[in-house]
Order: sequence, then C-alpha cells, then structure tokens
Amino acid sequence: MKRNLGRAALAALPVLVVASCGGGSGGSHHPGLVSVAVYPVKGTTPQAEQVDPFDPAKAKQVQVTVTGPSVAPAITVTSPFSLHEVAVDSIPFGYGRQIIVEVCAANCDPKVAGDILARGRSVPFDVLEDSESNPPPVPIFVTPRNSFSSPATAAVPPQPTRPVVADRIGATATLLDDGRILLLGGAKVKAGAATWFRAEDLEAVVADAEVHDPRSGQFSAVGPMTRPRAFHQAVKLANGQVVVLGGYTQDPDGAPRLDSSVEVFDPATGTFRASPVGIVPPGGRALFTAALLDAATNTVLIAGGIASPGVAGAYADVYLLDWGPVGHVELGRVRYNHAMVFASGYGLGTLGPEGVPAFVLFGGQNDTGTVAEVEALTVSGYQVALDATAVANLPGGGRTLLSAVFVPQQRIAYVIGGFSDTALGNPSNRVDIYVPNERGFWLNERGQPKVLLLKEARGAMTATLMDFDTILIAGGRGTGGSILNTMELIVEDFVCKDPEKQTGCAFSINRVFGVTPLLDPPRAAHLAVFDATRRVFLAGGFSQPYAPVQDAVFYNPD
Repeated sequence: MKRNLGRAALAALPVLVVASCGGGSGGSHHPGLVSVAVYPVKGTTPQAEQVDPFDPAKAKQVQVTVTGPSVAPAITVTSPFSLHEVAVDSIPFGYGRQIIVEVCAANCDPKVAGDILARGRSVPFDVLEDSESNPPPVPIFVTPRNSFSSPATAAVPPQPTRPVVADRIGATATLLDDGRILLLGGAKVKAGAATWFRAEDLEAVVADAEVHDPRSGQFSAVGPMTRPRAFHQAVKLANGQVVVLGGYTQDPDGAPRLDSSVEVFDPATGTFRASPVGIVPPGGRALFTAALLDAATNTVLIAGGIASPGVAGAYADVYLLDWGPVGHVELGRVRYNHAMVFASGYGLGTLGPEGVPAFVLFGGQNDTGTVAEVEALTVSGYQVALDATAVANLPGGGRTLLSAVFVPQQRIAYVIGGFSDTALGNPSNRVDIYVPNERGFWLNERGQPKVLLLKEARGAMTATLMDFDTILIAGGRGTGGSILNTMELIVEDFVCKDPEKQTGCAFSINRVFGVTPLLDPPRAAHLAVFDATRRVFLAGGFSQPYAPVQDAVFYNPD
C-alpha cells in the first residue's frame, strides 16, 4: 500500500497553464490565463492494489496538452514534476478545447510501458474572444491509468463522494452538453422477487433526479421529476434538453404500473416540465428502446417494450415532442429487453451509394420466449420503415438482456452476451459481428459467422464504446446467477507493415480479459457512460440478491 500524499504535498500540485498572445496573430489566441487545478485521486489497479497517482519516488515530469478542433498539432508543454507552473505559448480561440494532464516517470512516452503514471482530462470548454481575461480554474481529477476510482470532490485532499439516491435499478444516465451526467429515477426491488424488471417485482419507484459534475466531483439533486419512473428512457435533444418517456410509475400508496407520460428536463434551470401529450399506447410501456430520430424536429423513435395493450410492444413509434405520436411501423414481433444501435450507411450499395441511416434491433424477449430475429428500421427525415427484405437471426439463437455497440469507424456492430432463456439461467459468452452495410449479414470467417467468445458468459452487463474503437464490457449476471465483478475488452487492431504508405495492412478483432481492475462491489443491470473527461462512469444496478449499489466509480482507460 503506497502512502497517501499529505496536505503539504497536495498544495504543490496545482498546475498553472499560462496562455498569452505570443505566437498568435490577429488576436486569434486567448490573451488571459487558464489555470489548471490538479486533484490526485487514488485508483485500484488490476492487481487490486490501491495506488496514488503521484508517487514522489516515480513521478519525474508533468505534461500538459491542449487539444480541440483546429488545434493541430496539439499544444504540449512539459516541466519537471517538482514545478507547479507550465507556460503554454497560446490557446487558439474556438470551441471544445480540452486540457490533458499526464504525470510521467520519464519522458511521457506512450510507447514505453509504465512511463505515463496517471492521466486526467478537463471537460471540454470554449475559449471565445469575448470571454473574461482571467477565467476560473479548470479542475482536473488525475488518476492512475487502467484503474478504478471513486468520484471525489475538489477539495485538498480530495474527498470521496457518492450519488444522493441508492435505488437506481432501472434508472437512466444521460451525458449533458455541459459535461454533467444526469441520473433519473429507478426502483427498489422486492426481497425474493423472481426478476428485477417487471412491475410485480418492484416495491417502490422513485422520482429523484441528480447530476454528477466532473468539474467539482459532486452529486447534486435536481428536479424532482414530475412523477416516479423506472425502466423508462431518456433522450437528449439537439437543444441540450432531455426528454423522459414512459416506464413504470407509482401512484401514492399504489403498486407500480406502466406509464405513458412524457416530461422534459432543462439543464439550465434543473427543473422538469410535463409534456401535454404522452407516448402510445395510452396504457404505457416500459423496457423499450428510444433514440433521437430527427434533431430539427425533436422527434424520437420508440421501439418495442412491455406495453398495455401488449400488442403495442410489436411497434416502433415516432414521437414528436408536445405533439405526440406522428407515425408508427409494425415490427415482426413483440420484443422487450432488446438492444438497439443506430447504424450509418445501412445497405451500402443496395439502398444507394451512401446507404441510409437505420436503427437495428437485436434479440429481446416476449411471452413466448427469447427473440432471435434482427430487424432494421431505415430512416428518411423523421419517418421510419421496416426493411422487410433483410431478415436475419442471431447466430446461436435468441438472447435477451444483451448489449450491442456500433463502431462507426468500421461500420460494424458487436452483439454481446445476454441470456438464451427467459428464466435468465443460461448466460451467453458469444460476441457476434453484424454488418449493417450488407443489410443483415454477419461477419464471416471461412464460410461461418465469425464469433468471439467472452471469458465469462454474462447478461445484463454494460458495453461501452471508448476511444480507439475499444469496447469495455463490465459486470453483469453470470452462470448460476452470480453477479460478476470482472471486465473484458474488445480491441480492434489495424496494423500496417508500412504505416506511412498504408501498405500491408490487416484488420483484426481481439477479446482481452484479465488486464482490467475488478468492480468493487460486483454489479449487474447498472449504467455506464463514456463521459466528457474520456472516462467510463458506472453507477446503479444491483449486487446479489438485488441489493442496490449506491456507489459510483470511474474507469480511467489505459
């Protein structure tokens, strides 16, 4: 166990980044000061060792980099670790500037294993010509690479913090435009419940809402919502507001029930307003998927779900905020607990030279069992249509409570894990690779669908796309109902014999296990967001047996 840094040591750590007009022309660079306050937070490594991000015996150098649109090459300055001031020649005016702080053992060389000891990023911010000449400090929480850390307040020394509400099973997490993370609703599951996602399994539904601010490290209550919600959906609109749809609700002294209402969160005021028009069916729906369909009109696509009447779970509906449903299309079957991705360039070459945008639905379940069929909803403006000619089935059969991630760079979707039966007793270890360009085909290898096998079969886990097309698969429920504390990575490698000439290139996909830390405590049915500071925020869910997990954690990628 490495020792904690004392208050005196922490006081020497803030890094001052000085931005001047030097090197700029025509007033194109920020003339004032941008100070970076660095807060070191302990992390847990894959060996379950608690490590300090600043080990005086190892740390030799601090590197500060400014990135953002049109900042090319990135502005980088370094100084010996003992110094707490670094001068940056200039920071160009513009949007989305981000500051990266790295603490290194030698030269901050990413090719040298172990050289970069710790890393932290700011929330992206704007540097505008009419901004104040001396803006407030930009706080950055620095943690060891490839480690878990608890959210911490911007204090000296940093103090751990946790979400306000514990009952976040069936909640949603939404990344806001200002970098905060919005947590909405959730439920408490009855002791001895058969599952955790049906109305009869729930003891109470909450209306609580809160935000986590990565600049202060704090959780703060907002709202509350206009009514309790769990297993609903939250979709961020183009104007930064968040529309909250359906789910289960609960009347005072009543049992949880399906809900069809809609409300909108305004990040500027921290308040919610009820929309006058709800979603269909009027009896409500939960366990569906939703996404922004058209930014110009604030239309949202809603697909599947447990509904009342039940047949509504076999429809995808287009909802226009404050106007109501403006269109729908019939799916091939009722499905809920399914996965959905948005795929650009769907049907490339067959539906046009550029293809078309599409939402693709994978798996799920209904009253007859698990669903194997894959369905695609093509998009034209704010209208959708079922591509009935591209029917495909999940290799290996139907799965529910699975995950799916679309990787835009390669235009492929990974369909991960899940349960092969509705009793949730048979988790899958399959990772199948869907090719939207081909309108419903699976990546093949020697005539057979290519499949990656997870080290541990799991369902009700999270799968999060990070930088460099790497997918983090975390937690979930495994064999025998165990709640998992392990993580796995899907890593795409594109290697060229001659990178400069781009010759001799080969693309490969690898599954990696055992090189990431363990979740503490284990969790399933939780939330995961790749946040504005390029870390994975994990919150909510349950540990065995359906005990809610209140603590949130950050994973700082390697």
